[in-house]
Amino acid sequence: MIPGKELEERSSTKYEIEVKFAHYKKIFDSALQLYEKEKNNTHFIKSFDTLMKPVVKAVEECKKTLNSSKQQST
Repeated sequence: MIPGKELEERSSTKYEIEVKFAHYKKIFDSALQLYEKEKNNTHFIKSFDTLMKPVVKAVEECKKTLNSSKQQST
C-alpha cells in the first residue's frame, strides 16, 4: 500500500468513526429522553427495556473485556 494512501484511509476511517459516534450519541440521547418522558407508560417501558437488554449486555461485556485487557497490560 502507498504510505500517503494509507494515511488518507486512516484519516477517512477516523472521520467516519467520529460521524458514527455523533450519530449514536444523538440516537441514545433521544432514546433516553423518550424513556424519561414515557416513564409512566408501562407498556413503553417494558418494550424499551426488552430492546435495550441485549445492547446493555453487549456494552457491559465489552467494558469487562477492555478492563481485563488493561489490567493484563499493566
